[in-house]
Order: sequence, then structure tokens, then C-alpha cells
Amino acid sequence: MQLRSLSILAAGVVVLVVAGGMGATAQAAPRAFGLERLASVAPNTFGDGVSDIAIDSTTQRAFVLDQKNKAVQVYDISGPSFEFVVTIYGGFTYPIAAAVNEVTHTLYVADAISDTIATVDVDPESATADTVTSRIPSGGTSVGAVAVDETHDRVFVVNRSSQNVSVMDGAGTVLPRLVPVGLEPRDVVVDPETAKAYVSSQLDSTITVLNPDGSTTLWPLDHRPDQLAVSAGSLVTATDRPYAAHLERFSLESGTLVAASPPLGSLPNDIDVDEALHVVYAAHAAGGIGGITALRVTDLSPEGTGSEDYFNSVVVEPTTHRILVGETPRFGSPSQVVMFRPNPRPLPSVDRIDGGDRFEVSANIAGETFASGVPVVYVAAGGGFADALSGSAAAGAQHGPVLLVSKDSVPAAVATRLKSLRPQRIVILGGTASISAGVERALSDYSDSVSRLAGADRYSVSVAVSAAAFRDGAEVAYLASGEVFSDALSASAAAGLEGSPVLLTKKNEVPPDVLTELGGLRPSLIVVLGGTSTIDESVIAMLQQRWPVVRIDGADRYEVSAGVAARSFRESVYTVYVASGAVFPDALSGSAAAIAEDAPILLVQKDAIPAPVAAELDRLDPYRIVVLGGAKTLSGAVQSQLESYLPD
Repeated sequence: MQLRSLSILAAGVVVLVVAGGMGATAQAAPRAFGLERLASVAPNTFGDGVSDIAIDSTTQRAFVLDQKNKAVQVYDISGPSFEFVVTIYGGFTYPIAAAVNEVTHTLYVADAISDTIATVDVDPESATADTVTSRIPSGGTSVGAVAVDETHDRVFVVNRSSQNVSVMDGAGTVLPRLVPVGLEPRDVVVDPETAKAYVSSQLDSTITVLNPDGSTTLWPLDHRPDQLAVSAGSLVTATDRPYAAHLERFSLESGTLVAASPPLGSLPNDIDVDEALHVVYAAHAAGGIGGITALRVTDLSPEGTGSEDYFNSVVVEPTTHRILVGETPRFGSPSQVVMFRPNPRPLPSVDRIDGGDRFEVSANIAGETFASGVPVVYVAAGGGFADALSGSAAAGAQHGPVLLVSKDSVPAAVATRLKSLRPQRIVILGGTASISAGVERALSDYSDSVSRLAGADRYSVSVAVSAAAFRDGAEVAYLASGEVFSDALSASAAAGLEGSPVLLTKKNEVPPDVLTELGGLRPSLIVVLGGTSTIDESVIAMLQQRWPVVRIDGADRYEVSAGVAARSFRESVYTVYVASGAVFPDALSGSAAAIAEDAPILLVQKDAIPAPVAAELDRLDPYRIVVLGGAKTLSGAVQSQLESYLPD
């Protein structure tokens, strides 16, 4: 694994000092970035400098727009330095932006003065390599940004003065279609999964979504968006807020705000994402602040900032994780392109949270994830799963952990953890047959508010949990068997992240009070977990009379857990939790932690990773994997196998 074999930083290192944390309750594994300066190249002497950089990662070539010489400088970047290949002149007047189709190996160069897009054959194997093959009028004025849809071989060009976007055939054989966008458009990016293009407009604070069918959707934002990047189901924007610039992350599906960074030193000139390392880089060119800021993609918490410099562009080479940065000329210095290699600390890892027993494991999971002063702690019986199945989703949705106790005592490790957590509330799951009144009295030593959610049976307890935790209803409700624990635990992380309850049902009928609770929740969708061996098709048919229903099933509990993760999580999550599918306690405690980390939980066998789970790990591409429980439940061999799913 390349990243795990990097040596200690050598000379020429820019140290990125951690500048922020993860918030009051969730404590994700801390990480800091160092950037090792490998090489630099000055494509011209003095003048207007480097306006943009594009990379074809399949051929390991970088294309640098050289405004001084009105050319494109081509470099081989397969090694730790720049190897000059060729200069492409092509009659450019003011090359300002570039993008590469890595499937066709075509470079598109936006020329701001002539308002044209030049197509350049950059395939090293082509007879016309490194020559301009066509020049297409953009149809607008003041071209300023360009992006490529490789799926449909289309090019999107932002025309800033005419306030529209040209959509053209990648081969230059079709005249551009002009699409009106918002006022003062700035940037455009394409989501490779959906082929939708997103255009930022500063003056009216909007994002225009260009759908593949030709329609458009408008997202009104609270702040002015500028530079854009797409990352794993979200749109990252550099926003020019009053008084300070920020990065913000929006869901690609709904356009809703997901995360925002703390204030940045300046509005970034450019941003780009390394999906495998789960980091977004922001390039700055302002006095007194770092030239590069590194932030975690998931929550946009700063993971470091470099020394002062003047950078106007940044692009990630995803194979080697190196970044190329264009430097703005200042004080008479020549403009340069600088190559950095990231040195994240800690490196990608498989970590284990274990303990002497299930109670200590639950305490250690809570300690790894939650800080003192949590709003709530849910307490469940460690001897049986029935009452606790719905608790993990509720706990995670309310930003608290699940701790396990025995029927008649609070284990020492749990008591110690409760002291350090200082919860505002403690909620006991189940009646006195599961957790005694004596334990309830003992828990009052750790919080001024101790309550109990109980019922006549496990189904009624799930209703009580849902009614208490989801009083305002839920868009989605999960329904799992009350006879087995695996399906409900697989869904807990996804449900908690969506603000959704997990309710229990019998195989052949939905208990009346569960139906009543579903009616009160008013869900737009019910997700049924497991196959017909646990929930009969007649239950689906009955539910469909009132609600839309989807079923996530599989050949076994492992395939179901993979299916749940596939439905709820896009690729490139930062953390994945892995628990035994044969026993319930570790997954029960771990689900609340997974919710706090925006992470899925996958079930595996003691000595093997089932094929559906292996495929899902490949898709999720995590930076960190957390194994829940000791070697008696998940072997060291499985822990070693999991390392192969970390980034290279």
C-alpha cells in the first residue's frame, strides 16, 4: 500500500497545521496533512502566468495553460518531477480554462478573447497527437470555465458576460446549444455518475443544474457560490459569504446544505477533491494566509493549512494522489507549477475497538466517538437484543451512544464511561424484565434525567422508541423482523443518518400498534429489510395499500447489510464500521457510533468477508475501517483482509 509506506517528511515539506475539530459530540479520527514539495517548473519567464492546469491520469500527462506564450505546455508527470513533452501553440489568444476527456484523450481549451473552444488530440498513440483538431465558437461571450461529460462526450462552457452555458458535442461536429443560467456565472462541474452539470452564479446566489434530458433545475442558495467540485454524491462550493469565505457541501439529490467549513482566510481561487483520501484542497492567493487549505470532504473540517503562497489553481492526480498547483506571479517572480505529494497522518488504517466483554466494548466504542456532555445515552440490555433493536437508530439520530448493561448491575467499564460522558439524559430500553429497577436507580447517579421506554413486547418497545425520538414524523421508515437481530442492526446506521426510525414486525403480520405508529410518522417510503423468510410478501402487499414500499433482501444477512449500505451511501465514505453478523452486541453499540461518523456498518463472518460485503467495500472505498469487537468474534485474519480495501 503506497500511502502506508511513505517515509518521514524530508526537506522541502510544507507542514499543514491542523486548524479545526470535529464538533461537540462526534470525534472522528484526527488527521493532519503535510505536503511534500517534489518539483516545480516555470513554463514561461515573467508575465500573465499559469491560468489553469488539466490532467489526463490515464496517460499521466499534465496540460498547463501558458498565457504569456499563448500556448499549452505538456508535461509527463508519471514520476516525481515534470518531464517536458511538447508545446502546443494552436493560435490561442488568451487560454483561460481547460478540461480533459480521459476516455477520448481530448483536451478542451477555452479561449477568452476569441470566445472559442479548441479541441486538441492529446492521445500519445494518435497520428495527430498534440494538435488542435477543431475550434468551436462558444456562442456566448467571455468564456471562463469548461467541464466534460465523458459518458455522453459533451462539453459545457461557461460564458460569463452573456450569462449562459454552451453545451456542445465533444467532437466539435454539433453547434453549441445555449442554456441560460444565473447572473455572473463562475464555474461548471459534471457529476460522472448522473452526467448532470452544475453551474455556479455569484450575483444571484444560485446553482443551475443542467440535466441530461435538456431540462434545468435552479437551486437558490443563501450565499454566493464560486468554485465547484463534485465529491461522492455532493457538490462542494467555495462561497463568498458576508464577512468571510467558506466551503459548503450540498446533496446532489436534494440541493440541501450538508456541511459548512469554518471561515477561510480568503475566497479560494480553485478547489479540487481527492476522493480516495477524502480531502478537498482549496488554493488561495492572498497575503498573510496559507496557499493551500486541506479540509475533510465529509464535514469540511480543516485538516491543515500550508505556508503563505499565491496559488490560483489546484488539480489532483487521483492515481498517485499528487497535486499540481499553479502559482500566481508576484514581486517580479516567474509563475510556476508546483508538484506536491500529500503525507496524511495517520495513514489509512484498519482499527479495532475491543474489550474484555460486550459491556467494555460498548464503553470503548462510546469513548472513541463521543465527547463529554452528550445530549443522550441509550442503555440496553447486553443479554438480549429484543428491546434494543430500535434504539441504535434513535440514539444516533439524537447524537448519543448506546451502552450495554446487565439486568441487575452497571458494569464497571460502563459506569466509568458514563462518568466521563456526563449525559444530559439517559434512556433505558425495555422493561424491568430486561433491566431492573435497581439499575435504573443506579443510573440516576450519572444524569439528572433517567427515563424508560418499555412495552408489552419488543414490537411495542420499538413503537415507544419511535414515538419518543421521531415526534415530527419521518420521510422514511425502516421495518425489520423482530425475530432476528441482523437486519435491524444493518439498517440502524442508514436510518439514523436519515432521521428515520426502525420498527419491528412479525413475519406474517404487522402488529397493530406498529401500524398506528407508521400512520403517525407519515412516511413517504417504507423500507422493508430482509427476504421472505423473515418478512412475508403478504406484509409487503398490505403495506403497499397505504405507502410506497421497497424491500432490501439478499441470500443472507451479509448480503442484506451490503444492500442497505448501497442504498444509503455513495462511494468514498471516510469510515466503514465492520461487525460480526453472528452476534448482536458489537453492532448494537457500533451503529450509534457509525451514525455519528456518517458511516455504514457492514456485517462479516468471523474468519471471512462474504462476497457481497467485499464488493460493497470496494465501492465504498473507505479511508478508515473500524472493526468492532475482539478476535473471538472477528479474527485477526479478517482484520488483515480488510486492509486491502484501503486506498493505495
